[in-house]
Amino acid sequence: MILVVCLNPSIDCLQTYSERFRLGAVNRVATEKKYPGGKGVHVAMAAAEMESKVKLLGFWGGHAGDWMRESCTAKGIEALGIEVEGENRRCITMISADGLDETEILGAGPKITPQDVERFLRLFRQHIKEVDVVVLSGSLPPGCPDDLYARLIEIGHASDVPTWIDCTGNPLKHALDTNPFGIHLNHKEALAYTNKVDLSEATAVLQQQVNVVALTRGSRGLVLSSAEDSVEGSVQVGHIYCTVGSGDCLVAGLAISTYHSRSLQEAARLAVAMGSANCMSTPLGLVQKAHVDELHKKIKIKHTNRVLQ
Repeated sequence: MILVVCLNPSIDCLQTYSERFRLGAVNRVATEKKYPGGKGVHVAMAAAEMESKVKLLGFWGGHAGDWMRESCTAKGIEALGIEVEGENRRCITMISADGLDETEILGAGPKITPQDVERFLRLFRQHIKEVDVVVLSGSLPPGCPDDLYARLIEIGHASDVPTWIDCTGNPLKHALDTNPFGIHLNHKEALAYTNKVDLSEATAVLQQQVNVVALTRGSRGLVLSSAEDSVEGSVQVGHIYCTVGSGDCLVAGLAISTYHSRSLQEAARLAVAMGSANCMSTPLGLVQKAHVDELHKKIKIKHTNRVLQ
């Protein structure tokens, strides 16, 4: 079973504008759709779509939290966690005809108390005994200590459960200090965190603290590296509807591959297929298994000499 932690879930709103978007003026939304979101929720839903057994732990607040949990349950995900005061956040992705492509406004989330954190840690300790892989993904809501992911990784180590981490900033620094199994970052995040200008050097720095490094480079695909090997995976997708959540769906593929002990090449193939499949339909952070299966056959895999651009 895969356990996904999403500490800052959100209702993701996709808004489209038929007219030119004007700053400082009234703008009318042409269409609006909402989806359960937050990076970890995307990971869990993508893994469930690929018929993996998934548990999701989060901080759930108000009617928004109830709706998201119900949506996840409908997908076959066991959505657990801690109920907190306030409402879960709302994140907005705006697309308009004048080039306002995937402009995002990210909410902050409810205030988490030290008591909430301790309750969450107790719950995590209970469920870590029943799972095979953990994914820690996304931002921390207000009030969460920066080392919370690091503490969860240490609990995973104690139970010999591999952990994938996907976050940025101070939470990432603390997490890497505890040597998680794998890390996913996009190329800009990797260069910024390592203070390097070359991806090969950034990868080398990250590999000092993790077993597997997954770096995404937009349309150029994924570079997946371990101490023994490094492979690149890519695929051409036709019409791209929206890329929000593609990295999360890719991480779901990495978690599935870790669960099944697949090779680096096989992991890259599934991860790229899942990340790319997310772009093929409008729901944010959701994949369709049929799209994944279609793309899986088309993935181009090559071994890299580690000189990355």
